[in-house]
Amino acid sequence: MMSTLAKTPYNYEEYIVSDGMTFVDGHSQLSATMFKDSGARCPCHSTRIHYNKYSFASQHCKSKKHIEWLAKMTSNHEGIVRTGKDRAAEIKDLRVRLEKEERKNKRLERQLGEFDKTIREKDASHALELEEIKADSVAVTEAYEILSQKLNDKTEKLDAFQVWVKVGVSEIMGREWEESDEESDDGL
Repeated sequence: MMSTLAKTPYNYEEYIVSDGMTFVDGHSQLSATMFKDSGARCPCHSTRIHYNKYSFASQHCKSKKHIEWLAKMTSNHEGIVRTGKDRAAEIKDLRVRLEKEERKNKRLERQLGEFDKTIREKDASHALELEEIKADSVAVTEAYEILSQKLNDKTEKLDAFQVWVKVGVSEIMGREWEESDEESDDGL
């Protein structure tokens, strides 16, 4: 028993050519051998398979049904082209907006970098100032302690001097030193 492999006819719609606005027949892309071996099926007449390129080109492609089908394809093509042009304009608009947003983003990133740098510089400056203030505070504390010690020393010397004066007065004058209210308030 022999089996034969049936060849599928070419779909002629795949060979239709667009010149940018209209569809035109592209039967020149199919060879006579392709027609003879497998045939070609045109979508305008879905059941018929054409096996002769020359009769297809001279008769079928000039038939009213085929011409109307090409016109319908062209009218759909114009809608597709219009939609494509609208989409192209929309894409262009989106690209322009994207570019503006990217520029804005870069500008904001640059500003953020500048702000970060300014903050780091101020932090470093404040840290130095804080160290200086701490050092000054230590120096002031040390100076206060030194001055407090000197004051205590002077107060002790003054107290000793007052005792010496009182003793001297009582020895020289033969009487006790009387403290006045002012002397007792001032610690003298």
